[in-house]
Amino acid sequence: MNQIQRERLRQLPAMDEVLSLQSISCYESRLGRKSVKSVVSDVIGEFRKSILEGNTSPVSLENIHSEIEKRLRRHSRRSPRKVINLSLIHI
Repeated sequence: MNQIQRERLRQLPAMDEVLSLQSISCYESRLGRKSVKSVVSDVIGEFRKSILEGNTSPVSLENIHSEIEKRLRRHSRRSPRKVINLSLIHI
């Protein structure tokens, strides 16, 4: 890992910093803290991986927050889900 990568990794926000944002914390009541943390962790992890793979695009906190919000909105939408009916009652 070179100096540029180290600097870019330091620019990534901390989990607590992201979770304290009003635009992110408002999803906790709908999805639960565990789910919100999982999404935040996934997004930050993907940015970290991209940096370590040599991506030279600048780290933008706005891009990180935007991606997190996009995924949280997708998770919070109610949609039909596939289920298995084991009750032997035809629906």
